[in-house]
Amino acid sequence: MISVTFNFLIYCLIIGNTVTLALYRFDQSDTQTKVLDLLEDFFVLIFTVEMILKLLGLGIRNYLRDKFNIFDGIIVIISLVDFSISTSNEGSQNQIIDAFRALRLLRVVKLARQWKEFQFILRKTMQSIFDISNFSFLLFLFIFIMALLGMELFAFQVAYDINGDEILGQENV
Repeated sequence: MISVTFNFLIYCLIIGNTVTLALYRFDQSDTQTKVLDLLEDFFVLIFTVEMILKLLGLGIRNYLRDKFNIFDGIIVIISLVDFSISTSNEGSQNQIIDAFRALRLLRVVKLARQWKEFQFILRKTMQSIFDISNFSFLLFLFIFIMALLGMELFAFQVAYDINGDEILGQENV
C-alpha cells in the first residue's frame, strides 16, 4: 500500500510539472529557458525515482497490475528518452523533443485516480469524441470536396507578367 502523503506529494509535483511545461513561450529570455530546463530535469529525476521506488516497493508483478502505473511508467520512459535526446543535442532545438515534452502533459491524467470530478470530465469528453466522430468525418469529407472543387474552378486564373508579378485585376500602367 502506497502512503497517502507520498501520493499527495507526487500529485503536487505533477501539478508543478504541468505549470512548468505551460510556462514555455516563444519570446522568453535565455535565463528563463535555463531555469525551466533545470526544473524539467528535476521533475524527470523525481518521477524516475518515484517509478523505481514503486517498482521496488510493489514488485514488478504488482506494479504492472495497475493500469495507471503502466501509463505513468510509459510517460517516465518517454521523459527519459526526451532527456537523453535533449542532453545529446545541447545546441540544436529539435521538433522531436517538443513532441516528447507535450506527451509529458499526459501525466495530468494520473490525477483522475483520486479526483472524481476529473474522472467524470474525462469520461464525458471521451464519450463526446465518440459521439461526434461521424459528424467530424462528414465535415472533413465536405471540406476536402470543397477544396478539390476550388482547385478545379480557380486553377490558372491568375496571370503573371514576365517578372512573375500578378497582373490580373490591376491596371496595366
